[in-house]
Amino acid sequence: VEAVVFMIGIVVANVPVGLHPQMTVALTLTAQRMLKLGVLVSNLEIIETLGAVDIICSDKTGTLTCNRMTVSHVVYDMKITVTPITPNMEGDNFQTVDKKDPHFQALQRIATLNTDAVFLPSSDAEPDVLKKETKGDASESAIIKFVEPLRPIKDYRAACTRLASIPFNSSNKWMLAIHEQEGPDKHELPVILMVMGAPERVMNMCSSALANGKAVEMTPDVREKLEFINETLARRGERVLAFAHLELSRKDFPVGYVFDAEAEVPNFPVKGLTLVGFLSLIDPPRMTVKPAIAQCNTAGIKVFMVTGDHPITAHAIAKSLNIITKPTAAELAYDGLPVPQDYCEAIVVHGTEMQTFTEADWTRVLRHKEIVFARTMPQQKQDIVRELNKLGNVVAMTGDGVNDAPALKAADIGVAMGITGTEVSK
Repeated sequence: VEAVVFMIGIVVANVPVGLHPQMTVALTLTAQRMLKLGVLVSNLEIIETLGAVDIICSDKTGTLTCNRMTVSHVVYDMKITVTPITPNMEGDNFQTVDKKDPHFQALQRIATLNTDAVFLPSSDAEPDVLKKETKGDASESAIIKFVEPLRPIKDYRAACTRLASIPFNSSNKWMLAIHEQEGPDKHELPVILMVMGAPERVMNMCSSALANGKAVEMTPDVREKLEFINETLARRGERVLAFAHLELSRKDFPVGYVFDAEAEVPNFPVKGLTLVGFLSLIDPPRMTVKPAIAQCNTAGIKVFMVTGDHPITAHAIAKSLNIITKPTAAELAYDGLPVPQDYCEAIVVHGTEMQTFTEADWTRVLRHKEIVFARTMPQQKQDIVRELNKLGNVVAMTGDGVNDAPALKAADIGVAMGITGTEVSK
């Protein structure tokens, strides 16, 4: 072995052109070893860069978590209720969901009609609804699995014709659908406009909330109570979705009215809605993630979470995975503890704050040892990578969604998830 190593040294020194095949062979052998671990390397240069990585920016859903959402808590009539699969935590005393309650049925209607996920015909024979295969977004798939046993979604959707819809997008953070109501005289009944999305966005569209069988005005007190419910569920690491509706009278929107959902300003109202309730979803972390993060930390690599989820949800998941192990300055202040002026242990950054960031703000935030970026838009994920590069870091970005693609491209190394990853991210 010593003779071979000596010979290689002499060859490289005397024949510099021999260095290229040597490097190629070394990198190819590494790529083959990685393939045995299930890693497909698309470019040999990546292996070289991989050894120099000091920060990994990771998407949450489908990467750190299983991307197998299930409904955990149901909120209607301004009360939190639990389902049979809800994880029980110390101090919980929530009632079980009452599926015959009219408030719940209003929530069920929106969850069924204002979703696009469907069950695949191949799983028709599967008796367990949770094991049925679906086509659609992970959150929507969890919702239809929850409502399917109450009333088959295919029948419900067939009974209430869809007239228009606005799909979910990362800037609105909500989706909208307009349906006819079911019944023999449905052409005389008002059409129903339904919205589902991020609680803070949907609540901004509402002027009332459904409680005690009627719409009560969205006063600061009512809003505060709803925000407290949202925060309670988000602190458990659950993703909360808000549901709202609005009846549109046939006088203003007669049969045959053409709803223009693609116009810059739609020809129907998107304000003055009534908040019906919330569904909270839980996406369990992958079993292998926590040890992998510990290995990264041992190797001197920092792992930052970059997600579109609510900051409280993101913070809870980050804590459970040890991405965040220290209290943030906000937590110290909340507990009445002193916050040093140059405190840079842990921080949770909201996407809306990042829209106004200066270079000084970026430098201040990126000094922290543990970082979670929440409610980020695709462009902001790219900005995070670029700002880290400016500070001389070698950055790897991991993700699986269409929204991760710009950041995967911008990073020194893009790592796309094989099983859950979209073709665009790969």
